[in-house]
Amino acid sequence: MKKILDPICKGIEWILAVLMGGFSIIILLQIMFRYILGTPLIWSEQVSRYMFIWGCMLAVPLVFREGRDICFDLLRQKLPVKIQNAIFFITDLLLLAFAGLYLYYSFQFCVASKDLVAAGIRIKTVYIYAAQPICAFLLILVIIEAVINKIKGAKKGEVK
Repeated sequence: MKKILDPICKGIEWILAVLMGGFSIIILLQIMFRYILGTPLIWSEQVSRYMFIWGCMLAVPLVFREGRDICFDLLRQKLPVKIQNAIFFITDLLLLAFAGLYLYYSFQFCVASKDLVAAGIRIKTVYIYAAQPICAFLLILVIIEAVINKIKGAKKGEVK
């Protein structure tokens, strides 16, 4: 699983860098056009917002994979290793179920909105909303990898 996810995550990191740079430049241009030239760009707000949304959605699986998500583990750390592993395993299974539902319903949403067009920039909204099922699919892969690693670690008596 690591061999599959490592190049995907590296590619996502590059995409995130491009998106972050892109929406930063667009916002800077909007500020210059509005306050210096006096003619605001009508498309800049929507494009930068959608780039930001795509960036946030693509970052979710990376954050989870690197273990940088927010958790309160003060009580959990005081529990025996087997119970800690059980809590992590159950949590990951619940997250996997959520990601599966999120994938299903976000895909349904994309299908339902395939003919809608964003007014200001005139692109199909399905391209904007596609960030959600892509995020959910990547999150499923990352959670499966985490579950496999936790099972391997639990066999060794480690907390993963």
